[in-house]
Amino acid sequence: ALGVMREGQPVFTRCWGLARPGEDSAIDEETRFCLGSLSKPFLGQLALTLVQDGRLRWDDPIQRHLGPLPPHWRGIKVRQLLNNTSGLRSLGDPTQPDDMMADPGLRQLIQARGGAAFSEAEQLAVMQGFALHAPPGRGFLYSNAGFNVAGMLLGRVAGGSYRDLMHQRIFEPLGMTSARFLTAEAGFADMAAPCEVQADGRVVDISAQLPPFLKAFYAGGCGGIQLSLRDLMRWDAGLARHGAALPQLWARPVPMDKGVGEDGRRLAYGQGWIVSRSAWGARKVGHGGFIPGYRASYARYLGAPNWSVAVLTHHTGVDPDPIASTVAGFFARPAGA
Repeated sequence: ALGVMREGQPVFTRCWGLARPGEDSAIDEETRFCLGSLSKPFLGQLALTLVQDGRLRWDDPIQRHLGPLPPHWRGIKVRQLLNNTSGLRSLGDPTQPDDMMADPGLRQLIQARGGAAFSEAEQLAVMQGFALHAPPGRGFLYSNAGFNVAGMLLGRVAGGSYRDLMHQRIFEPLGMTSARFLTAEAGFADMAAPCEVQADGRVVDISAQLPPFLKAFYAGGCGGIQLSLRDLMRWDAGLARHGAALPQLWARPVPMDKGVGEDGRRLAYGQGWIVSRSAWGARKVGHGGFIPGYRASYARYLGAPNWSVAVLTHHTGVDPDPIASTVAGFFARPAGA
């Protein structure tokens, strides 16, 4: 599902394929997909609303909102969680095993629980048992764990849950009726099924291959949002109306440890948003997303006018980022650039 927006207004949409292998279920603008890490800009925006309310400051130490923490966590600030400079390592990406998932103790714990999901409190306790990769603020490392902690923190600031806060402050005001969160218990029956291609070329539904503990991890601040293209376009329109405050999020981006933008320069990260430049020099902000069976891409090209491109897929083998960049060039690139 692909959408192009100009100043928050859709100018081109197109959908292809089937929502479920072997069924007559054509994808359309109302088909729900998992966003994976494209959920992170939503979290950044949600944090911004609490900053504007005066209930949160970017440089608050996280123990102010999370309560007692181990000594090695006490120097972490809210801004560092959202910039991937907290020192927290990542957790939960089965395609890219990292130090935490490779830890024998964690694997034994998962096995001993029979694959059962971890609650927020249990996730927090497990993560606190791991050493930081660097002192807070000293180095960039993309951390899904850090964003899960950030989601827990935002919920506690608001006196409820991260999910409820997102619904109240973002989804409901924008009329995003398809938007919801992945849960450990629910399947994917009423949305595009997570798919992969087998060695023999068959496209298969991998829903049954996603265990509860993994779904519970992705359901946190790092990647839990599910929604349709229609609602992603509604969110884009909301960003257009929220534009005066949004630059706070990427005003102080941190250089990332890897990756370059369309212009060949190093990417930066600004509180849930990847910051770069387009091939023609426009400032570009957005994010990609992955969880098994889904990939997504959203990019906003800042200028006069602002253009946005979104691509949602439910096929691990499809890379939406170059699709989004190519399509953006057709619409947003100035003549002669």
